[in-house]
Amino acid sequence: MARWGLLVLVLVLVAVPVHAKDTVVIYTALEPEQITDYMKAVNKTLPNLEVKMLRLSTGDISARFMAAVAVLLLDDAGESAQATAMSVLIIGLGLLVRLLYWALLRGVTRRTQAWTTATSAASGPA
Repeated sequence: MARWGLLVLVLVLVAVPVHAKDTVVIYTALEPEQITDYMKAVNKTLPNLEVKMLRLSTGDISARFMAAVAVLLLDDAGESAQATAMSVLIIGLGLLVRLLYWALLRGVTRRTQAWTTATSAASGPA
């Protein structure tokens, strides 16, 4: 299913004339080997188009897509201030979650790897 979607996207991009070097970001759940094949075809067919592939899980892709659509809908409705606030909130919440994850992982790593420092300190220099 994802292959067909990406193939349709590439065909649409081929049909649209590209005058300047534009950037397109494609969210995908394809495997890296498949992405390489698609990138070769796109770069050969559309040399003036910079394509960035962002490989994520399907859940992450859905969340990003829904957030992007919500911001665009607010902006199209003339609610630029709300769209900007929502964008800042999305970015801030993402940074907060990453910071909490890092702190949690650091604490877990310290506890689970404490035996390595206790063993090396107890053995001392020979």
